[in-house]
Amino acid sequence: MNILAVLLAGIMSVTGIWSRPDRHDRNWDELAPLLAAGGYDAVFYMAAIDPYIGDEGLMECLDACLPLGIDVHAWVPMWRIDRMPEVQQRRILDEGRINIELIARTCLRIAAEYPVTGIFLDYSGYGDYSDDHVNVGHYYEMFREWQAGRINDAVRAVRDSLNRINRVVQLSASVMPHERETLPPDR
Repeated sequence: MNILAVLLAGIMSVTGIWSRPDRHDRNWDELAPLLAAGGYDAVFYMAAIDPYIGDEGLMECLDACLPLGIDVHAWVPMWRIDRMPEVQQRRILDEGRINIELIARTCLRIAAEYPVTGIFLDYSGYGDYSDDHVNVGHYYEMFREWQAGRINDAVRAVRDSLNRINRVVQLSASVMPHERETLPPDR
């Protein structure tokens, strides 16, 4: 292992939690002091699904966590439009906007309007394509290359949009493929 990578990992490590607005009781004023006392320094808060930003929940999280030195990263799932009204879903699909532009615009709005420490892009892999027929299909490798290109384009678009605001906002992304683990044959 590269010694520089080990040093950087120690400097850049965080101890945090993931939080979804539908999974807690909006008790950030109680939760944040407990996190700080426990040595947590980051919250990854699901701030947007589709282009819809959970304004109230995000502000509650920020207001409780930031004064205690807990960074808040806006957790933004990519490629999600399933919670939009059906008419809007159809328009976006028909216009071919599923959608790097929408992701970049949503992340820019979050970073410009809220004092988040960072943006975390997640669910980049277009769902679960682990079926045997997909993995061994004729077009599988072409699909994987196309998928990687789309993810790279989306991350670049978000990075470029964040560069338009007048403050530093960290950008991180979950982009590791979910490869099927192959086990050696029994002997």
